[in-house]
Amino acid sequence: MTDQKRRAGSRSTGQKKKRKKKKNRFAGAGVILLLLLAAGLTGLWISRGKTAAGDTVVFSEHKDNVPADRSSRKITEGITIGDVDVSGMLSAEAKAALDEDYSGEHQGKVTVHWADQSITAGLERLGVTWGVEDAVEKAVSLGYQGGIIRQYKDQTDLRIGTLHIDLSWHLDRKAVSEFVESDIAWEHDFDSVSAKLSRVDGVFHVEEDTVGRVTDQAATVEAICRAFYERMDTSDIEVNAVVNEVPPMYSAEDMRQVKDILGSMSTTYCEDDDSRTERAVNVEVGTAYIDKTVLWPGRSVSVSDLLRERTEENGYKTGAMMNQGQVEDSVGGGVCQVSTTLYNALLEAELQIDVRYPHSMEVSYVKPSKDAAIATGSKDLVFTNNKEYPIYIEGTTNGYEVSFTIYGKEDRPSNRKVEYISVEDKRIPSYAIEVPDASIPSGTYRSGGGSNHDEVYSHLEKVVYENGQEVSRETLHSDHYAASNETVYVGTGAAAPTDGT
Repeated sequence: MTDQKRRAGSRSTGQKKKRKKKKNRFAGAGVILLLLLAAGLTGLWISRGKTAAGDTVVFSEHKDNVPADRSSRKITEGITIGDVDVSGMLSAEAKAALDEDYSGEHQGKVTVHWADQSITAGLERLGVTWGVEDAVEKAVSLGYQGGIIRQYKDQTDLRIGTLHIDLSWHLDRKAVSEFVESDIAWEHDFDSVSAKLSRVDGVFHVEEDTVGRVTDQAATVEAICRAFYERMDTSDIEVNAVVNEVPPMYSAEDMRQVKDILGSMSTTYCEDDDSRTERAVNVEVGTAYIDKTVLWPGRSVSVSDLLRERTEENGYKTGAMMNQGQVEDSVGGGVCQVSTTLYNALLEAELQIDVRYPHSMEVSYVKPSKDAAIATGSKDLVFTNNKEYPIYIEGTTNGYEVSFTIYGKEDRPSNRKVEYISVEDKRIPSYAIEVPDASIPSGTYRSGGGSNHDEVYSHLEKVVYENGQEVSRETLHSDHYAASNETVYVGTGAAAPTDGT
């Protein structure tokens, strides 16, 4: 290598070393500046500053200057919450001041108008809260949030002017719902009542109906909430409850239509006073239970239910009744004549017969297939009002006859008539069964039980006439009545001695 090249290489190396030393000097200066800035900021962190007005500002986030417990931190000067100046207060003091100012009458009242009545309650009944906790928390934090520049700015702004924090009103919808349900709907709602119909001394009397009123609870709750949030201050609010009218099922005008006789029937249950038995009492008791029955359109009823349980407590006596082809005594015996008489009146009115049973044997007071038996748990008469208006059932007894009359609104053409014809398909006469009995004298007889009832097969026809001409004929039902033959014991023993022989 030549001397010239060595001198050039030496100069290059020297220059590099100079540049490196220079860079190191700049780096050192940068570190020194950062350390000085950090020290300055730290000093600022713990120092006091001055506002333009000369007020002292304390940066309180430093643990040496600020209580760690927020409850012991005082609110910065210049803060109001709602109408209350909370400057310098602890959080507990601020809450107490706000609670006192925003409670009681200051909260206002709610008045709900329900029809012609008014229900008033304090807004606290609706679960009203004013957001006191959140507002105080915000006030306590002002001037202490963020970094030192943010704190300095917030506290400086507070020295220049006053900061106002609004309370955020809140309504508890569940509490409103409970108020509407318990204080309004439960206390003031009432159901509709249909008109009532009675008949006294042959004259109908109508008791007027009542239109019901029921609170629409969901709509009323919505109206209260809307009125609360729309108001601009703590003044009282007034709301009209949403009330729906509930018309009665049947009005007085409906009842006034019940004046026409649709059907009637009478049967004899006692020939005279000498033949009166406890069975007659049962007929009268059962008739009284059915009397005055009102049946709405589309409704069905059980005659066994109308007669009530056949017990002595309900006024029934022990009377003769049929059971499995035999006549025997039982409490309530005779009510079948009540149901049978009613059945024929219902047929004349052309009401819908849903359930009907024949007797086990032929009865004497109506023709075959015109009867309707009642037996607890096994036989019943059930019918439905298939008319457009209510029907009224009148049942009477006079000591000899039982009668039923069905009243309603006649809607059948005047030229139309109906007839119910009992048709005997077959009759097998009963007979006495004679049994020799040596225990009684010859020529004498003793009844051994049973009764004389023919065996009968029959059916019931409904015939419709218009303008006197038959237009239809139908069979409603077919029945079989069992025979009952009386047993007679015929004496075969020795003749009884006669006097003077």
